[in-house]
Amino acid sequence: MSKSHVAELFRRMVFNVLVRNQDDHPRNHGFVVDGADLSLSPAYDIVPGLTRAGVGTHFQLAMSLGDRGREASVANALSRASRFGLSPGEARAITEELIETTREWRTLFGDLGVSDRDVELLTPSSLGSED
Repeated sequence: MSKSHVAELFRRMVFNVLVRNQDDHPRNHGFVVDGADLSLSPAYDIVPGLTRAGVGTHFQLAMSLGDRGREASVANALSRASRFGLSPGEARAITEELIETTREWRTLFGDLGVSDRDVELLTPSSLGSED
């Protein structure tokens, strides 16, 4: 698998942290085989987890992410980014881009017709730029 596919796997894992995807597990990361080539499949089964305001927002992924095991945090992901062939600077750039992108989720959901009620239900689950 190419370096870009491995970096994309890191990106997806960080994205899962940021959107609180508590259903992240090995079967949600597929691969496509084309002759001798192996590549990462398109992303699928990414569902934000719900939490209530005032209730703990920390959660764990199904797979180990970094030095603190399955702890779902950007800091934990960055601690082992080298396993994905990324320098500290490359890993930080990816996480900063994803934080900026996910920060605007409310606007995007509104533009796509998600009801104000549903946006409010998801708001406590948003990690935004925490971490």
